Amino acid sequence: MIVILALTASAFNFMVDGIAYNYINSPSGGEVEVTNGGNYSGELTIPSMVTYNGTAYSVTSIGIIAFKYSRDLTSVTIPNSVTSIGWGAFEGCVGLTSVTIPNSVSSIGMGAFAGCSSLTSITIPNSVTSMGELVFASTPWFNNQPYGLVYAGLVAYKYKGTMPANTKITLRDDTKGIAGSAFYRCSDLTSVTIPNSVISIGSYAFYECTGLTSVTIPNSVTSIGDCAFQRCSNIEIINCKIKNPDAISIDNPDLVFRDVPSNIKLKVPIGTCSYYNRLPWNSFNIVESLWKSNTIGDLNEDDLVNGEDINLLVELIIRKIKYENIDDEDGAADLNGDGVVNGIDLHEMINIILGI
Repeated sequence: MIVILALTASAFNFMVDGIAYNYINSPSGGEVEVTNGGNYSGELTIPSMVTYNGTAYSVTSIGIIAFKYSRDLTSVTIPNSVTSIGWGAFEGCVGLTSVTIPNSVSSIGMGAFAGCSSLTSITIPNSVTSMGELVFASTPWFNNQPYGLVYAGLVAYKYKGTMPANTKITLRDDTKGIAGSAFYRCSDLTSVTIPNSVISIGSYAFYECTGLTSVTIPNSVTSIGDCAFQRCSNIEIINCKIKNPDAISIDNPDLVFRDVPSNIKLKVPIGTCSYYNRLPWNSFNIVESLWKSNTIGDLNEDDLVNGEDINLLVELIIRKIKYENIDDEDGAADLNGDGVVNGIDLHEMINIILGI
């Protein structure tokens, strides 16, 4: 078994200038990833294109464990053609002091730089929106960060240190992602505000955050990792603003909210209830809802007040008359603040659009 695993780990499709590559999809696919198998040492520059048997390939990925335990590797320059760095790619590269990550990279896998004991500084481009767990574990870069929420580029990477009781966190407005295990077992986290700029929520991001009573999931989110909210046993409400849940990438839907009470309220945008009739959403008490925007009358939270908001308001008024399950706790549709949603609010919205 050990021999088989060793052969598998070092298998590659071809090698050029001491760098091993694997085809992505097929030899005719036109793309390759850097993989394990080369004798990597010193200063390494990865090319953006590589030619093998007369065929040119674009180097688009640093594969899983590609450079793992390459102890004599001191620096790596990654080309602008690369979009992802796989899990464990540079794990245990104890001689690595410098790595250049281009702004073409959007995702960095779990433990990609873990154990790089000479890595004191690293610049994460703003293009990175997804990050796995423990990417920089046991590196001087992370060890030298101040206590509290540590950012890696625009990704909320990891809460460092002991979290005070009853902690409420508002992520920066420019946050693009929440890394895997970012708030792992932060039982004193009671509230987190996720801005409408976040694209991904990593695996185990809020695992066992037992003090968390509510979650805000903005419409910008396109992927949620395994067990992201598992064992958040005291959640009472999930505010899910995603209008098209089918567009979200979820590897194992049954794990995302595992051990979260099934009778809690799941607030979803008006008109989307039927889309949520599947895992990981359908075990909750689904209620169609509105949320109060920073702009009065902006019912769909697109930072505009226009005909789409009028349509939502009309639909809300009609469906309230039918006594359907509509939630407007924040009074988003009560534009004049009289406690009732009716034609007067519709008139007020038209005045806003006309600038009266």
